[in-house]
Amino acid sequence: MPINHELDAASHRKIDFFERLREALYALYDPVVIGDSPLNEWLRLDQNSAPLVLRQALLDAITALKPQDSDPRNSKSWRIYNVLHQRFVGQWSQRKVALNLALSERQLQREEKAAIKALMSYLWSTYHVDQAWQGDGSLSLDDAHALEQQPHDLSEAAAQELRLAASLVETDIAVVLDGVLATLKSALERSKVQVDNHIDAGAYRLLTYGELLRQAVLNVLFQLLGHDEGGTILLDVERLTGAVLLHMQRNRLTEPEALDNERFAPIRALVQVLDGELIVGSGWADNAYSQRVTIRLADITKIPVLFVDDNADTLRLYQHHLAHSSYQFIGCNAPLQSLNMAKENAVHCIVLDVLMPELDGWRALEILRHDPITESIPIIVTSILPQAELALALGAVEFMRKPIPQSALLAALSRWHRPSQKESA
Repeated sequence: MPINHELDAASHRKIDFFERLREALYALYDPVVIGDSPLNEWLRLDQNSAPLVLRQALLDAITALKPQDSDPRNSKSWRIYNVLHQRFVGQWSQRKVALNLALSERQLQREEKAAIKALMSYLWSTYHVDQAWQGDGSLSLDDAHALEQQPHDLSEAAAQELRLAASLVETDIAVVLDGVLATLKSALERSKVQVDNHIDAGAYRLLTYGELLRQAVLNVLFQLLGHDEGGTILLDVERLTGAVLLHMQRNRLTEPEALDNERFAPIRALVQVLDGELIVGSGWADNAYSQRVTIRLADITKIPVLFVDDNADTLRLYQHHLAHSSYQFIGCNAPLQSLNMAKENAVHCIVLDVLMPELDGWRALEILRHDPITESIPIIVTSILPQAELALALGAVEFMRKPIPQSALLAALSRWHRPSQKESA
């Protein structure tokens, strides 16, 4: 049956629009991201003032979705509006919105996706997005085929949200596999497949997003089971310098249908969120046909970041922002101690407030910049006052105005993280 490429192209356009919309919402107050968003073109907005116009268009669209006051407060329309307004207009964290709406964080993630879809539908119809695309001509068959090759790629904003929804924790690969095998127990029995597990508990621990790894392993093993019976699944792990390789191999006496790479596309995207790689291969060896899938995981070490601020509430907020990230929070409420703390903890970056007693941020910046051990550490200066030019002139790599949203902080740390010798190797 021939593929309807026109239908596929339309579907992919909507998927792309959804991802770009989600990306823009997460960075609603970031003029660089908003200014570069393709939504400006798709909504046919004024390109000369893109950040302001697109932000206002999104704010107006969210306002337009606000229900009448007479609508029940527990209605779906109010839930959609509240999620959009609190998460993106107010830049509340998922945890805070979940508590406010009496939802679990997992429920909120589903509600957030539904809310973005509702906003997308409003924008799609209001701005006649289909016509905007048709103005450039419909996609060619080659364009449609190229889209089919990578239909599950995640935007960086979506990937970051997945990481925040999970937890960066020390993970025992044996424990992950035991849980997955328990989930697949009935499927393994139906397929009459034996499992040969060579992984001992406690032998392979690493810092990773354990919940996301479980989902990736579960989906890989489900694909290896396929629709035929018999054979063996071999499970093994090896540790390399800076990486751990989890091997999952299905051996059969007869050659099955070739592995469908399309089915592995969403798993590959998920593994990329783990900063890993999915390797798929198959072939004959020792009178058996093997299908082998390897998940290569980075052996992550949390990156120490020093936060210097005399406000205890601000330090707690920074600590919360970093809770499930790849960064280790180190707080300092006394600027006079910042030099020693930076040296003792071998920090990769310093986030430095300006308005502090005893020693203000400018003087602390000068001291840090003139010490041979800390002179090359990137320093991000923060303040409630607009002092970007002064901060950069005095040696800061970046200036951020308070309050700093979690997404903006993590993006800044990512820009200025300096790989260690171990990571570079």
